[in-house]
Amino acid sequence: MIILGLIVSCFGVLVLIFAVRGRVIQRGQFCQGCKFDLSGLDLMSSDAKCPECGRDVHCQEDRREYLRKSSRVGIAVSSLLLLAGIASISAQSKTSTIIASLPDPIILWLTDRGVDEALDELMVRSTAVPTGMSDDSWEHAIDSALEIQADTKIPWDKTWGEVIFQGLIKNRLDDQQLERYFANMDVSEIIVRDRVHPGVDGFGYMLQWSTKRNSMLTGGKIDYQLFHRVSAYGIEGEDPIWTNEPGRKATNGYWLMPNPGGSWMRTTTWNMAEHFDQAPGHTVGVYFEYEMTLVPLGEQTPVFAHKAREEFEIQIISPDEPIVQRSKDEAGIALLMDNMQIAPIRVMKQIEAPRPNNYTQVLRTLLSSKVPLDQLALEVYLRIDGQDIRVGSVTHNSSPDSFKGNAQWGINPDDEPGREFAQQIHAKLIENGVVTVIVRTNAELVEDIPGVDQVLGVEFMFDAVPVVIVETSDELNTPSDWDSAQGKAVPIAD
Repeated sequence: MIILGLIVSCFGVLVLIFAVRGRVIQRGQFCQGCKFDLSGLDLMSSDAKCPECGRDVHCQEDRREYLRKSSRVGIAVSSLLLLAGIASISAQSKTSTIIASLPDPIILWLTDRGVDEALDELMVRSTAVPTGMSDDSWEHAIDSALEIQADTKIPWDKTWGEVIFQGLIKNRLDDQQLERYFANMDVSEIIVRDRVHPGVDGFGYMLQWSTKRNSMLTGGKIDYQLFHRVSAYGIEGEDPIWTNEPGRKATNGYWLMPNPGGSWMRTTTWNMAEHFDQAPGHTVGVYFEYEMTLVPLGEQTPVFAHKAREEFEIQIISPDEPIVQRSKDEAGIALLMDNMQIAPIRVMKQIEAPRPNNYTQVLRTLLSSKVPLDQLALEVYLRIDGQDIRVGSVTHNSSPDSFKGNAQWGINPDDEPGREFAQQIHAKLIENGVVTVIVRTNAELVEDIPGVDQVLGVEFMFDAVPVVIVETSDELNTPSDWDSAQGKAVPIAD
């Protein structure tokens, strides 16, 4: 049975080779790359190029002298022979062993038809050093992988990701294939704060991206760097108000693994205010232009840049209407009260002297929870002698992870009254050794952050929080006991 299966399979391979090769249907001079008919062109000129694809066609090796047409009947017959042969052999042997004995063209043909064992074998052959695959086989494998990557209806297989990665590190991808690969693996979008109050000078926006169709079995680093950036924004129908000049040297390699990311910013340019100085109910059309660029390490000029533009309608709402709502989720509030902790209040032994352009740090603490919490926008106060003194804020996006947020108090070097007040509070903290901490929701803290439409509305306190004195700013910023945060959050009495 095995011998007969091998004979049938070998005969099927021969039929497939001749069928794919096909018969000559036209003779002349044709582009080696796209098969365009070059008749009538001056091929002796040193700058002769194909009108269709732009490929150099001056040298004979860049041209072909005839075109062939594959035989569909022959391919169909060979397919039946191969399937029959493999079926015969598999009755007595392992499929993986049979697959491993087949030549590259057959492996590629089987992978195109969704045979998982063939794809596994292709991955094994692509990782071999030195590789035994021919240039044509590599071209076929990479093009097949890129076609699957571009078709989001097909679930992404990490084995294909490994094949492409091996092609990358073995310099088997040309610039066009490289562009297809990176363009298909990233999904980028702009998110904007689409509601503002009259007369604002700007609003929040975020460029987000997620790498979804490049994961592989092993993961690896390549000698390129991928940049995402907003390149311009403005009012619809007008020139950009703000432009981000291109040019950034690539200094770190890019890891080919799932890589969600994003950058949040605010349109702070003063030119925006005049456009939003309108009554509630009006809308303002704005646009954003953004791009993804791939830059080789050590260089500044990108291999390619994919650009996009999106337009948005920004609604002007009444000043009395909140941009971000306060949620009254009782379950979320109960979860926060049961799990929120605070680290000791850390203060410098002596408040440092002011330095130009640097805020002087007075104190720092940490709010944390070992369970995930809903979206938070909290202001932190110290209650001293019946007065609530704001010392910082903490914001938190909903996530499946635990929560940690710093609250810190700093003084502007030019704020002499603020410095004197901070000295007084500093002295009382050291004298008392403990302090009551008040925490309240302030939804205005996240008005500029797009995508945040509500925060958990809470008000609670920590009583008798210890005050710890440190000698240096390094101890203030990187304390060793933050992981041991404790304390019990309790409601504030009316």
